Amino acid sequence: MLIHFCPRLLTPAGFDLPCELIDIRIKEFDLHLLGGRDVVARHPLPDKRYHVACRKAGCKAVNGLLVEVEKHVPLFTVDTRWSIDAEVVLRHRVEYVVLDAEHDAVSDYMLLWCDEVPNYFLGQSSPAMQVPLMELIRGNALQTERQDVFRLPTLRSERLDRQHADANQHLPSRDQAFHVKAEQISYGLA
Repeated sequence: MLIHFCPRLLTPAGFDLPCELIDIRIKEFDLHLLGGRDVVARHPLPDKRYHVACRKAGCKAVNGLLVEVEKHVPLFTVDTRWSIDAEVVLRHRVEYVVLDAEHDAVSDYMLLWCDEVPNYFLGQSSPAMQVPLMELIRGNALQTERQDVFRLPTLRSERLDRQHADANQHLPSRDQAFHVKAEQISYGLA
């Protein structure tokens, strides 16, 4: 199963303090990615207030990370930590729930869903409002921790190929995927 996810931090307009990615952990896959070594935060979106995690490879700003898992997984949890001005640590936990096993990939980047939008999102204000996002809001007390649950439909893995659409040019390539063997997957039940 190919998993594409985009840990994001949104800063307010005019925010000029440095933001760094500390680390990303997926406990079910026994995967711990360190900021500055394995992953970095870059700005692949037109709105440069978005800091998006990507693999530390080259200089291109890529939208998110790929993890290739040897088998289908029904759920996984991504814990991301961000540093603001090397003084404040923000923690964002996203519990991803895979809604079906019809295809071989998932993504939290909704532009790739197209006709795959699940009934869960129908009737809600805007699916984009449900995207997992750590956000700094000017004028409010600083929220240093956030938890989200995000439901994902499966997609055909070809939807994640960069050569198939212009919208995919900022997606990570398959050779940038982190690999997880089936025996590494654990839900803590044993």
